[in-house]
Amino acid sequence: MGRYDMADWKVTKLQKKLIKQVLNSGRLTYGDKTRELENRFAEANGHQYALFTSSGTSALKIAINALKDKHGWQDGDEVIIPAVTFVATMNVVLMNNLKPVLVDVEKTTVNLDPKLIEAAITPKTRAIIAVHLLGRPADMKSIMRIAKKHKLKVIEDSCETMFIPVKPRGDVTCYSTYVAHLMVTGVGGFIATDDKKLATVMRSMMFHGRDESYLNIDDNPKNIAKRFYFPRFGYSDRMTELEAAIGLGELEGWQDMITKRQANALHLMIGLYNHPIEFPFIAMETRLHAFMFFPFFVNKRDKLMQFMEKHGIQTRTMMPLTTQPLVQPYLKGKSFPAADYVNEHGILIGCHQYMEDKDLDYIVKVIRRFYESANNR
Repeated sequence: MGRYDMADWKVTKLQKKLIKQVLNSGRLTYGDKTRELENRFAEANGHQYALFTSSGTSALKIAINALKDKHGWQDGDEVIIPAVTFVATMNVVLMNNLKPVLVDVEKTTVNLDPKLIEAAITPKTRAIIAVHLLGRPADMKSIMRIAKKHKLKVIEDSCETMFIPVKPRGDVTCYSTYVAHLMVTGVGGFIATDDKKLATVMRSMMFHGRDESYLNIDDNPKNIAKRFYFPRFGYSDRMTELEAAIGLGELEGWQDMITKRQANALHLMIGLYNHPIEFPFIAMETRLHAFMFFPFFVNKRDKLMQFMEKHGIQTRTMMPLTTQPLVQPYLKGKSFPAADYVNEHGILIGCHQYMEDKDLDYIVKVIRRFYESANNR
C-alpha cells in the first residue's frame, strides 16, 4: 500500500515467530494461540469473554441470531440502526429476517442521535445497534438508559472502534480485524460479552450449532455421540491459529498504535484549522477516539477528493447508507437531514500509525493548495 492510503500494515518479527510456531506445531484449528488471543483481547477491551470469528459482519450476524433465539424474537421484528454506517450493519439485520429501522445521526459525532431514538420505537422494536463509527464511541449512557426504559437489547457495532473505554456496555459488542481496520488479522473479528451462557451459545453458532460439550478437538465429551450433535442453527465462522498468531503480534503494540493515530489526527486538525473544514470531534476529545480514519466535512467535497487522488492521497466518502439502493424501501416518508449532510460533505482520509510527520504535512499542503485556488475559495 502507498504512503497516503487509508490503511497500512507491516508484519513484525514477533508475528513471523508466532506464525512459524503454528506451522511447526501442525495445529491449525482452534488451539492455544486462539485461546490466548481471545482472553487478551477481552481484557484489553473490558469484556469477560471474546470469541475470535471470521469477520466483524459474522460477529454481528451471530450476536443478533443468538439474542433473537434467546428472547424469542419473531421474523419481522424491528432493530434500530443509525442512518450513517457501513452497509453490513443493515445486512446483518436482514440476514436474521428482522426489519431495520433507520434513525438519524448527530452531525457533530456522526453517531446515532439518542434524542431521536424513542420516536422510532414501536411495539415490535427489539434492539438497538449502537455503532461506534470511525473510532468514536456512541453516547452509550443515553442509549442504554433508553434501552432499559423500553426493555430493548443493545448490540454494539464496534468494528471501527477498539481499545477505547466505553461505558456502559451493551449486551454484545462486535469488532472487526479486517486489514483496513485498527487491529489486523487479515480477515476476522470478535464477539464480546460479559454473559457466559450467551458466549457459549454464540461459540456453538460459530461451530455449525454444535453441542457445547464439543466445541474444539481438545474437548472430550462424556457422551461421544455429542461430537456430532447439533441442537441449534449455526454457521461455519471459525478462524485458524495462523490468524490468531497475527493477532497476538498486533496486541503487543496496540497502545502505541492508538496513541500514534490520535497524534496524527491532531497533527492534521491543527494543520487544517484555518481552512473551510469542519471536524466531527474537537481537539480535547482526540484521546477518546481511535481514529480508524480521519473524518472531516467540506464544501465542494467531490472536487477536493478528485484533487487529492490526483496527488496520490487515497480518499473515500463517509459511510453513506441512505443513498444505497438496498436501503430505499426502508426510507419512505422519513427524512435524515444529518445523514444527508454527511453524505454530501463527509470525507475520510488515512491517519494510520505508519504515517510520519512528513506524510501528514504533505496531505495538509495538498489540501491548502486546493483552497488557495481561486475556483475553490
